[in-house]
Amino acid sequence: MGTLVGTRTAGAVSGPSEAYLLDDGSVVLLPRVRHLGPAREIIDTIGVPVDHYAPMTALDLATGRDPGVAKALALL
Repeated sequence: MGTLVGTRTAGAVSGPSEAYLLDDGSVVLLPRVRHLGPAREIIDTIGVPVDHYAPMTALDLATGRDPGVAKALALL
């Protein structure tokens, strides 16, 4: 669908959750659905890989550079 530039996503995917009451009166929330990638692969806790890896470093942040934007612009 598009070209991804940057770093792998965090993989923190969840949909609507279901609440389960525990014996001690606390509640745990668990997602009711599982999200899949385009090839039906599980992406929750794994993340989506990028086509062009362009990580942000501490030096980039300190100097105002964004390698992901630079790579994306180079691909245009």
